[in-house]
Parts: sequence; structure tokens; C-alpha cells
Amino acid sequence: MARLKDGIPLFALIGSVLATAGTFKIIGDAGVGAMFTVQATPNTVFIVDKTQKNALQVAGHSAWATAYDLRTNSIRPMDIRTNTFCAAGVILGNGTILNAGGDLASEFPLDGINGSIDGLKRIRLLDPCDDGKCEWSDRADLVMNSNRWYPTLEVLEDGSSIIIGGCLEGGYVNPKDNPTYEYFPSRGADRKMSFLERTYPLNLYPLTWLLPDSRLFVQADYKAINVRCPPYP
Repeated sequence: MARLKDGIPLFALIGSVLATAGTFKIIGDAGVGAMFTVQATPNTVFIVDKTQKNALQVAGHSAWATAYDLRTNSIRPMDIRTNTFCAAGVILGNGTILNAGGDLASEFPLDGINGSIDGLKRIRLLDPCDDGKCEWSDRADLVMNSNRWYPTLEVLEDGSSIIIGGCLEGGYVNPKDNPTYEYFPSRGADRKMSFLERTYPLNLYPLTWLLPDSRLFVQADYKAINVRCPPYP
């Protein structure tokens, strides 16, 4: 009879797989909703939620960020105070996680604290780790040039990031368009991107791909452009 290396009969393993095909098994609890999720180290997944009253607590208020340990299926709450609703994120060339944008401060109290802090302009940084010691940097001086709700982030050839579009405040439509882009680290003031004007109002979270020749392919609504990086039209 064919056996695997650890002595399990092959037919028994196949039978086990077939018995569970098409099913899901819960192996852990993320603690927060996974709006932004990235496995940034071999053993740890970092999760960012929007502001809401989760049962998980950190620093005296409801948590909306965690580190999930793949080895133990356990979580560690992480402290973010700005509202990350409709933010975006990437891993920069040096391995740092960049999470940018969000929404206005939450209107409801979180365990006695008056909700979250306005996150529309905020930049959050994390140097990922597997030892449970890293924390998000969510400082008041880490800001973009302008508010961005539903922006797109794309890592460029030099490891920096371009931050594209979004709008100046949250809403069910695009109430106050922000058809500009900027960079992290900053390269100065916002720059106009006429492609976003041409695709308004369906230009939030535009899709982007960095091409092998360093050009950027951008798609929104029913339109697309393929442009040098930078500048952009």
C-alpha cells in the first residue's frame, strides 16, 4: 500500500481531502474586520479595520488593527487612533507598510473616548516584525498634502509610492473630487492629473499597474492611460 513519508496511507489522506472539499474551517479570529490585510513577514499578517466598536480592546478603546500570528493563530491588538475607513496601503521598497487616507473622525464614542481622529490626510507607517514588538506610527505630523478618501497607492521603481486621487471627504458618491496625485516620501505640492477629471465621478480607487518599462498603467471608469512615471497627464 502506498504510504506518505510520515506513515499515513495515501488513500486515507485522499479520503480526508475529499471529505472536506468545498468546506471552510475556522482556525482563528482576526479580532477586527480585514479592510486592509497584508502578510508582510513569513509568520505575521497585519490587519487594519475601519473605526467601529470591536470587542477587542487596546490602549483603553476598541481596537481596529491587529497582528495575526500564523504559527499560533493568535492575535495581538495594535493601536491606531485615526479613522482608516476607505484608506489604501502598500509595502514600500524598504519593507515598510504605508497606509494612507481614510475618513472623518467617528461620531460615536469608543469606550468613553470620543471616537477616532480624522484620518482623511493621515499617513500610517509600520516596520513589520515577527517578534510582537512593532507598532503603527500614527503621529499627527504624518500627513499628506490634502484629504484623500478612496485613494490608490502604487509602489514605484525606486521603492517610493505615488498616491493617486480620492476625494476630499467621504460620502456615498464622489462629492468633492481631488483629481491630483502626490508622493511618499513627499516630492512637494499636489500635482493635477487630468485623467481623473475625465473619469469623474467613477475615479475612486483607480486601478494601477507599474509596467516593466517604468510606465504606469491606470484604469478608471471605461478609460485607461499608459504614461511615463513621472510626469503624468
